[in-house]
Amino acid sequence: GDPEKLRKFRTRRLCQWQSASANSYLSADLVKKAREAMVPTETFRRLTDGRTCYCGYDLGKRIDLSGVGAVFLLPDGRVAVTAHGFLPQEAALRHEHTDRIPYTAWAKKGYCTLTPGAVTDNRYVYNWICAGERERNWRVREVDYDGHNATDLAIQICEDRNDEDFVVEIAQSCAGQNMAVKGFRELLMSGDLILEENPLFLRCLSNAVEVVNNFGDSKL
Repeated sequence: GDPEKLRKFRTRRLCQWQSASANSYLSADLVKKAREAMVPTETFRRLTDGRTCYCGYDLGKRIDLSGVGAVFLLPDGRVAVTAHGFLPQEAALRHEHTDRIPYTAWAKKGYCTLTPGAVTDNRYVYNWICAGERERNWRVREVDYDGHNATDLAIQICEDRNDEDFVVEIAQSCAGQNMAVKGFRELLMSGDLILEENPLFLRCLSNAVEVVNNFGDSKL
C-alpha cells in the first residue's frame, strides 16, 4: 500500500510507464478504490441521515474552487464522507474552455454549486451545512476550517451558533494534517470508507499532491 514503493516496483521491476506524479496523494490503484467506494446519494442518505457529523470547509481565492465536506463515524466502524464544491459562474465557464472540466453539467446534477457573478459568495458554504441539518437531520458537532481567506466566515458561524468553540481552525501544516491525510488513505485501503458519489470530489482526490517532512508527517 505504499505508493512510493509501488511506483519503484512497477518502473524498475515491471518496466511499466507511470504517468501519475511521484508525489500524488493517491496511486492509480487507490483512485480506483475511491471510485469503487462511491455510492449513490440515496444509499449515502440511508447511512447518514440523522447522524452526528463533523463538517469542514476550505475557501479558495474568490475566483477559485471552494470546498465543504461532512464526515460521519458509522456504528459499524466505517467512515462516510461527502463533499461539495463552489465556484463562480464566470470562472466555471472559463475552466470549461481551458481545462475541459464540465462544471456546468456537474452543477445540474448537484455535484457542485455555481454562484452568480465572478467571485464566490462564501455564504453558500455555510448554507450547505445548514441545509444538511435541515433536510438530512445532520447533528453537526463541530465545523473545522483552513484559516486562509476564511476567518470572516468562521466568525459569522460562531455568532450564528452563539458558540465560540463550534468552529475550529486546523493548521495547514504537516503536524496539523498528518493524522487525517494518512487516516483517510488507510481507510480507503482497508475498504472502510464510504463516499457519496461525486466526480468533482474524485477529481480533487486524483489531483492531490502529498508533501512529507523530515519526520515522515504529511500534508496535502
